[in-house]
Amino acid sequence: MTEELRPVPRERAILESFFTQLGMFSFDRAKDYVEKEKDSSRSSGPVWAALLAALAHLAAAERAYHHMTFLGQKMGETSGFKSKEGPIIQGRSTKVSA
Repeated sequence: MTEELRPVPRERAILESFFTQLGMFSFDRAKDYVEKEKDSSRSSGPVWAALLAALAHLAAAERAYHHMTFLGQKMGETSGFKSKEGPIIQGRSTKVSA
């Protein structure tokens, strides 16, 4: 049995392209892509437009998450959980008695 190659629906192609770009960490490109598609396909209906808007927000959120320092140390800088005077948690001694 040979399968007949059918064209991919436009919506599926848009989604595949978007998620491929996200997978390659091209967050800005993915966001621009869905915003451009949203502008060019205004007649597709409100549900599709809302989905494309949500995907643009998803790309922006992924970009922000990816660029976070994950609340850890960055190349010699102190973590956000410590102050210059010592640990933020007061009332416990951090010195070890010998």
